[in-house]
Amino acid sequence: FYVRRILRIWPLYFFAIIVLQNLSTPFNSPFPGSTLACFCLFLGNWAMAFNGIPINCMFVLWSVSVEEQFYVVWPLLFRSVPPVARVKAFWALLAFAWLFRAAAGAYFQGSQHPSLVIAQGAGFGYSTFSHLDCFALGALLAVYEERVLKLLGGRRVWIIPVLLVWLLVGPKFLDVA
Repeated sequence: FYVRRILRIWPLYFFAIIVLQNLSTPFNSPFPGSTLACFCLFLGNWAMAFNGIPINCMFVLWSVSVEEQFYVVWPLLFRSVPPVARVKAFWALLAFAWLFRAAAGAYFQGSQHPSLVIAQGAGFGYSTFSHLDCFALGALLAVYEERVLKLLGGRRVWIIPVLLVWLLVGPKFLDVA
C-alpha cells in the first residue's frame, strides 16, 4: 500500500515543490525555508494553518499533505480495529470532523489570538481534522456499496444525490469561522 502511494504521488509532488515553486512571476515567491520543510514532510497544511497562506502557486498542495497524513494512518486503522468496529470508527471520524469544525469555529469566532492564524478566518480549515469526514464518507460509501446499488434499482434513486450533497456540503455550513 505504502509503496504504491509513494510511487504514485511523491515524484510529481516533489517535482512541483522543489522545481515549480521557484517560478519567477509577480504572484509567486519561493517558500520560506520552514514552510518548504513542512511541505517536504507533508505538513504543508499545518504550516498554512499556523503561518498563513504563502504567496506561492504551489500552496494548493496543502491538500496532498492532508491526504498523505491520512494514508499513513489508514492501514494502521485497518489493522488495529476489528472489521465489526470499523463502520463505527468511520461514523466516529465523520462526526468528529463535523464537531471539530463547529467547535473550532465557535471557539475562534471573533478571536484575535496572536499566535494562531488557525484562529483567524479560514486558517483552521487547513487542519487535517477538518477534512476527516471526506475520508470517512468514502469509506462508508464503500461499506454500504451493495445497499446503495440496490437503492439505485428502485424509485428512491433521487435520495442518493440529495444525501451525498447534504453530507458533503451541509456540515460545512456549521463552520462559524
